[in-house]
Amino acid sequence: MPVKLPAVTEYFPGLLGLSGRVRIVLPSIFIVAALIIAEVTLSQLLLMPDSRHLVDVSFATTLGGLVLLGAGWAIIAARRRQLISRFVEWTAVSTWIVATIATCVIRFPWSAEPWGLTYLLVAVVTALAVLPIATMPLAVCLNRHR
Repeated sequence: MPVKLPAVTEYFPGLLGLSGRVRIVLPSIFIVAALIIAEVTLSQLLLMPDSRHLVDVSFATTLGGLVLLGAGWAIIAARRRQLISRFVEWTAVSTWIVATIATCVIRFPWSAEPWGLTYLLVAVVTALAVLPIATMPLAVCLNRHR
């Protein structure tokens, strides 16, 4: 099964852009782009195919984990600033959990046994579906106080 590295790398800058922190967004996008270019180039030149696959999986897992941490940070930050109510917070989290489980059950039959990375990428995509609930009020609040 091929690693879906471009899927993770497409969502990471979008998550940063929704955070409302301009000083963090551009350097982070350039750092992630430089890491992707360096990883692809160096793994093609220096690594055997099996090692390259391992590096790709760990890189995608790291970026996926960062996106999930950023999603959690956004929801917590919006709740602490009282931009969203507790009901909205719990609705967003429960929608994310239900969407992740439903997608995994519907998309991947029990006989297929996909990797843990597949489940992580499904969690990232479904988190990004509910993330604007927290990030839109957070971005408006951060941009209003400039």
